Amino acid sequence: MKKYLISSWIIFGICLLLACSSNSTDAPSAKELVSLGVYELSMGEPSGLSYDSTSQSLWVVGNNPQRIYQIDFQGNTLDTIDYNGSDMEGVVFNPADSSFWVVEERERDLVQVSMDGDELQRKTFSTGNEENSGLEGVTITSTGDLFILNEKNPGLFLALDDSLEVARQLVLDFADDYSGLVYDENEQGFWIISDQESEVYLWREIAGVVETYEFSFRKAEGVAINNTGDRMYIVSDTPARLYVFSLEE
Repeated sequence: MKKYLISSWIIFGICLLLACSSNSTDAPSAKELVSLGVYELSMGEPSGLSYDSTSQSLWVVGNNPQRIYQIDFQGNTLDTIDYNGSDMEGVVFNPADSSFWVVEERERDLVQVSMDGDELQRKTFSTGNEENSGLEGVTITSTGDLFILNEKNPGLFLALDDSLEVARQLVLDFADDYSGLVYDENEQGFWIISDQESEVYLWREIAGVVETYEFSFRKAEGVAINNTGDRMYIVSDTPARLYVFSLEE
C-alpha cells in the first residue's frame, strides 16, 4: 500500500512538472499600450508616420490633399511639403540627406522626394494583383538600409539593397493585414502595425514576433518610435488622429 501511494505521488509530481514546463513555452499574451494623449489632425486620411530627431517632430502623409505634412507631438501642422503623390500610404524621413521615402499603394511605387517636393527617384515593385492591397509602409535604418511592407494578399516584408532591388523577401502570416512599420534601433527589430487586428508587433526577421501590444481604436495606418525607444506614435485615418503611448517598462 505504501509503495502504491509513493508511486502515485511520483507520477503526480512528474505530471505537474510537465504541465508547468508546457505553459512556460506559451507565447506571451498581448500587452496594453499606456496612453499619453490623443490629438486631432487637420489633414484628411493621414497615413504613415516618421519620427524626425533633428527637428523633434513627426512627418505624415495625407490623401486629402496628397501632401507630406510635418506635425508636432500634439498633432499641430508645422509645415507642408508640396509633393503631389498618388495614394501615399507610408513615409520615412532620412536625416542623412534630408529627403523622404514614400510608398504609393496602388502603383506599388517607392519614391524619394526632396525637401522642396521634387521627385528624386522612383522604383516599382511587383507585390500582388489586388489594387488596394499594395505597399503600405517604409522605414530606414541609421546605416541607410531601406525596408518596405506590402499590406496583404500577400503580406510581405522586403529588404532592399543600395540599387533598390529586393535583397530579401519574407511572407508575413501573424496578422490579417500590415499597415505600417518602423525600425527600432534600441530593440534591433521592427514595429509592425495591423489595422484589422488593432495590434502592434515587435518583430525580428529570424525570431518573428517577440512582443504584441493591443490598442482600442481602428484604422491605424502608421507607427513611429522616438530615439530613446520609450515613446510610440500611431496615426489613424478615420478619424484623423495622433495617438501617443509610453513604452516604458
